[in-house]
Amino acid sequence: MKSEKAILASWYSDEDLMQMSSENPELRFERIVEWC
Repeated sequence: MKSEKAILASWYSDEDLMQMSSENPELRFERIVEWC
């Protein structure tokens, strides 16, 4: 099973991350922090 990784921009909040993770358990959500 392939693990997908969704890269999100740094302005996504932790609540957004948790909601998207719960809706898409097969994805690993990470934030891009270099753009800050």
